[in-house]
Amino acid sequence: MRSNRNRFRVFCLLAALSSSLLAVGQEASPPARRLLSLTEALEMAERSHPSLQLAAERVAGATAGIRTAGAYVNPQLSAGSFGYQRAVTPGQITGMLHTFTLSQDIPLPSVRQARIRVAELGRESSERALDENRLNVRGIVKQAFYEVIRRRNEIQLANENLRLRNLWDGIDLYAGIMAALAW
Repeated sequence: MRSNRNRFRVFCLLAALSSSLLAVGQEASPPARRLLSLTEALEMAERSHPSLQLAAERVAGATAGIRTAGAYVNPQLSAGSFGYQRAVTPGQITGMLHTFTLSQDIPLPSVRQARIRVAELGRESSERALDENRLNVRGIVKQAFYEVIRRRNEIQLANENLRLRNLWDGIDLYAGIMAALAW
């Protein structure tokens, strides 16, 4: 009777050991997700990163500034009244005095060319700022991309270590069972 009870215990232990070893071999896989390649991530950042969009808008604004700098100033028209005039001497007309003035500033060619050149330098500066932002964003995206790869590899290594540890624990349990049987 006692030997049947020991055999049953050994059978239960071996069944538990085999099921735990099977569970260790079958890792739970996370849901499948499509990961971006580095090229795709860089293209996505180029299209949608807010600082790049802002820098591109600044370049467009500086380009419009060149056109504005080359434009001539609009003429100015003013109308006014000097007030009421009384006839003090014969031949003068009494009544309200009205004035109309039209003026047009004509800049010197050197001043206009200097204004255009300053606007062109402003556009070049905006383009360099866009290039700088683009390099910063590319660096951030690459760093994040390789950080994700590193973390994924660390998770795989930790899962492998866990699997081996569970396997080793199973071997220890089996050795304990065999030692109990030998007793």
